[in-house]
Amino acid sequence: MAKQSASGGGDFPEAVDRALAEAMEKNWSSAYATRLIFHVCDAPPHTGQEFETKYFNAIKTAAEKGIRIIPVASSGIDLTVVYLNACMVRVVNEYLTGIEIPPVSYY
Repeated sequence: MAKQSASGGGDFPEAVDRALAEAMEKNWSSAYATRLIFHVCDAPPHTGQEFETKYFNAIKTAAEKGIRIIPVASSGIDLTVVYLNACMVRVVNEYLTGIEIPPVSYY
């Protein structure tokens, strides 16, 4: 993830359907028991039948491949805020062990 970068922004809505569909086209190894996608969103998705169908189909494909999608809201939320790295480690550990771990609050 450290090699990734982002630019631009400030525009709404986002191509959430396209991002998830492209992720499903990747070569997912069947050698691993746990397959996770951290789906980071900072704006609402495009609306309309075409976008919604593409998004639904990507979610369906993920389920068929045994890929769990973990949505991460990066702005505009009123829920408990946690550090992203701590959240990711906690969620991965929960999926691997099956043991629920309480989040550590940012505040």
